[in-house]
Amino acid sequence: MTTLHPVLSAEDLAFGYGKEPLFEHLSFSLGEGEILSVLGPNGAGKTTLLRCLMGMLKPKSGIVRVFGEDVRAMKEKALFENVAYVPQNREVPRSYSVMETVLLGLTGMMGIFSEPGKKELDRAEQTLDRLGILSLAGKPMSDLSGGEVQMVLLARALVKDPKILILDEPESGLDFRNQLIVLSAVREAAKRGVTTVFNTHYPEHAFRYADSGLLFCPGEKDGPGEVLFGPIPELITEKNIKKSFGVEAVIGNIHSEDIAVKSVVPIKLSNDKEEK
Repeated sequence: MTTLHPVLSAEDLAFGYGKEPLFEHLSFSLGEGEILSVLGPNGAGKTTLLRCLMGMLKPKSGIVRVFGEDVRAMKEKALFENVAYVPQNREVPRSYSVMETVLLGLTGMMGIFSEPGKKELDRAEQTLDRLGILSLAGKPMSDLSGGEVQMVLLARALVKDPKILILDEPESGLDFRNQLIVLSAVREAAKRGVTTVFNTHYPEHAFRYADSGLLFCPGEKDGPGEVLFGPIPELITEKNIKKSFGVEAVIGNIHSEDIAVKSVVPIKLSNDKEEK
């Protein structure tokens, strides 16, 4: 019998820039089309985790696997074909047009010196259209707002139909409408089998779009904290929000026509250490 590997997994992962680990004993496993949301306070290690998942940083211990293979042992071409990454730092070639920037997402598939043909152009147009930004195709990147740049970078990641999508705060800097467009695009990609990991500061987005989550909870003083993993409804509780963010919060339901969504409202800072 053939054993199917998880699409993406981390096994007892630990990382730190100094003597003390930033996080340790971090494990999770994701199957095809699953969405994992990563939450926690600033500086907890969320972006660092994503860079470990991409093989950009070497963990102190543990291993990250993509389809069962150690990500740091994978050839660059194989990694590029399977994984797309949209970092928080939005550095882009400002002299390129939007269409040229999106086509860069296909470079690894076409070859570095190949010219895009009709097939690639059609694919890029369809991706831009799916995100509602086809009208920007001919504009130079230097003319775009920060939110528009974020949308283009997502299009560049999605254009190659990756197996794994890793996004560092994809809705950051976007207005409400574009936040919904981006997260809906993530969910549609999941329906096509794309496994996704995204960092967010919005627990509501995790409730609505993610299957499971990682919640970073700071430790005492400079020591490593705890990282909780589980299904979103079990992970994001008022108790765990307090443990992670140090605030008292209320979680409730909001109903609008035929849809019900979770709302997380921070009420006040917490001085209670008993949950640590």
